[in-house]
Amino acid sequence: MYSDYLFNRGSLGDYLENIKNSIKQEINREKTSYILNVDEEQYCKHLTEKYNIQVPILTDKKEIIDRKEIRIQSFRGFGMVDGNLITIAITFEGDGSILYYYPSTFYPGGFKGTIKGQEVHISFEIAEDERGGLKDEIEKSVKKLGEWFNWTRNDIESYNMKLKSDISRIFKNRKKKLMDEQDFLHSLDIPLRKIKDVPETYTIPSIQKKTKILRPKVSEKHSKPEPKLSDEDYFFTLKIINNMSLAMERSPRTFHKLKEEEIRDFFLIFLNGHYEGQATGETFNYQGKTDILIRFENRNVFIAECKFWTGPEGLTKTINQLLKYLSWRDTKTAILIFNKDIDPTTVKNKITPTVRSHENYVEDFNIDDQKLKSETIFSYKLHQPGYENRILYLTVMVFNIPKLDSS
Repeated sequence: MYSDYLFNRGSLGDYLENIKNSIKQEINREKTSYILNVDEEQYCKHLTEKYNIQVPILTDKKEIIDRKEIRIQSFRGFGMVDGNLITIAITFEGDGSILYYYPSTFYPGGFKGTIKGQEVHISFEIAEDERGGLKDEIEKSVKKLGEWFNWTRNDIESYNMKLKSDISRIFKNRKKKLMDEQDFLHSLDIPLRKIKDVPETYTIPSIQKKTKILRPKVSEKHSKPEPKLSDEDYFFTLKIINNMSLAMERSPRTFHKLKEEEIRDFFLIFLNGHYEGQATGETFNYQGKTDILIRFENRNVFIAECKFWTGPEGLTKTINQLLKYLSWRDTKTAILIFNKDIDPTTVKNKITPTVRSHENYVEDFNIDDQKLKSETIFSYKLHQPGYENRILYLTVMVFNIPKLDSS
């Protein structure tokens, strides 16, 4: 009977492909506001745990669970003779539902047996005068079943290994499509009718022995464009920062003895003198020990990192740190390099090669502002991590703190 065979209902590869289609459909069913606001890592982890398949592993535990007296056809051609129907159970761990599908490597016809809970049941008919061969027949059958399990395990492990990256790819494609649509709609300069979405969260039912997995929760209000700094304001901010180089040159004794955080505080005081109390409500603040932020409506629209020059590796580390702070609409950034006691030419010559070698580098960017034309200012275009079409601007500014005159 059809139900008496394992690995015989269809291709395991097709079964796994259908799961991937289900994942794509689930992501596509999510609301726009949810996809644009949910933490990508948590959401992808949630789906990875939900759709991960527990690999079926055959154990060594075997038991005889049934014995019946029957009449069977003798293999020696003596007609019907007395015999027995012996059923054994072999336990296994993992997901038994996939044992009905044949893996990429298989024997035609499947394997005669049934699944009962976490056991495979195999029945053997044996004539009374042929019982001596039953042990060998069981061992051969169990060995063959083990091969099926190994082939299935190989396919499932390959699926599980690729699952996280597959989900991440599907999610990124969905998010990029939605972001492009949002950008297009906002470019029309026509307000969108607001929709009141009720925040929701639900629990995925437990599967096999998996624990309950919570879907990440976000505030699903109608998505609106995040504020961003205009090019004009970006260049103006950079000019304010660049003017500090004059103060450093004129007061080397003051700045040479300061620590990184103390130099940064001078920049913050200088910046707040220009921006505090503006009608836009933009004020400068800093988070942690190294950040300079312009915030508007609790969103970062400009982020700068302040670092002493420690070499190309330090610059690369700072770029990576900066990228982690950005939301998907943040586009204006800067890195302020403080150089002490190192030949300025050596530092300047290493900036561009280091940035160009970064995995997110796109191209150099020439600022069309004469006041920012300087051999110590370098501007580039980078793309957001995971989104090659989402471009941001990075300006690296080198501030040389002159050596103290020995006199």
